[in-house]
This record gives sequence, C-alpha cells and structure tokens, in this order.
Amino acid sequence: MNDIEIRLGKLQAAEDIRHLKARYARICDTGYSPDAMGPLFSEDAVWDGGRFGRHVGRGAICDFFAGDSNETTCALHSMISPVLEVAVDFATYTGTWYTVPPCTSATPDDP
Repeated sequence: MNDIEIRLGKLQAAEDIRHLKARYARICDTGYSPDAMGPLFSEDAVWDGGRFGRHVGRGAICDFFAGDSNETTCALHSMISPVLEVAVDFATYTGTWYTVPPCTSATPDDP
C-alpha cells in the first residue's frame, strides 16, 4: 500500500468513526436504547464515562445504558473537537471528543 492509499484510508476511517459517534449521540438523545446501542460496540469495548463509571464489554455497556435510560429523561449530546488517531492497519483507533450534553434527570444530582 502506498502513502496516498494509507492517507486516504485513514481519512475514510476517521469519517466512519465520526458517523459512528453521531449515531451513538442520536441513540443517547432518543432514550439510550440498549438494543440500539449494542451494535455500536465491539465485544471488548471500553466505555469510560468519568463520573458515570467505566464499563468493559458490550454487555456491561448495554446494562449501564439500560439503567441510564430510566434516569435520564431528556438529553441532547453535542460532540465537538474530535481528535482521532487511526492505525496504519485501519483496525484500531483512539479518539477523544468534548461533549456538551444538556440533560434532565428523573433523580436529583448529588449535592
């Protein structure tokens, strides 16, 4: 594979990742359906939500969202400033985003 093919492949992979993140945000904003969320994650995925906990594996992630869907009554995720690093083999990547998710909760936040 030449340099142009690698660069083009990385650009396409980064765009695919942005689309995946947008689908994730839409699912969050329409009720956090674990059934819809599951296909977005690999079996060994890690979802690290800071104060919302770290969940390892598709099943654990879906279980978390099943519980969150009962607590969050409204959300609007805005994903901004993505930084994506795609491996040369296109099989792995790392990414970070800032997210601004105004939301309302059925239970009050801790003081």
